[in-house]
Amino acid sequence: MSERVIFKSGNFFNSKAQVLICPVGCKGVMDLGIANLFKKKYPNCFEPYRTLCFQNKLRVGKVPWKKFDEFRYPEYILYFPIKKYFEEVPKLDYIKVGINQVLSFCMTYRIKSVAVPALGCEFGGLDWEKDIKPLFRSSLQSSPDTDFLCYGPTN
Repeated sequence: MSERVIFKSGNFFNSKAQVLICPVGCKGVMDLGIANLFKKKYPNCFEPYRTLCFQNKLRVGKVPWKKFDEFRYPEYILYFPIKKYFEEVPKLDYIKVGINQVLSFCMTYRIKSVAVPALGCEFGGLDWEKDIKPLFRSSLQSSPDTDFLCYGPTN
């Protein structure tokens, strides 16, 4: 079996992955970090996210998605809750639960590639080397058909 978890550096948004993971809170705010960059780069991803929040359909352990028909990459954005509230720090347990949802999504929709940012590391205080990178390595490797392009922190 080939290596399914590939650690990369560089601009996450330049990935040609079929799916991009957008780390979010559950209250409809995309004002910091990678979520804010998503909001600027893909303005049409904000309202669906906000609606999911206001309808209480976005919560830890649930990873809803938006399919894009207007451009080739990304084909999907997955809204990945790393915290409940804007002010809360990301929790490693939330990320562990969300990864299972991502794996299920990839199997269901036969996803070939996913770009994953350093969830909870940029502004959240989680440690890339100690927390997130080992979690990605152990959890994402189980996917038989999906390549995970995991981007480390940029700062």
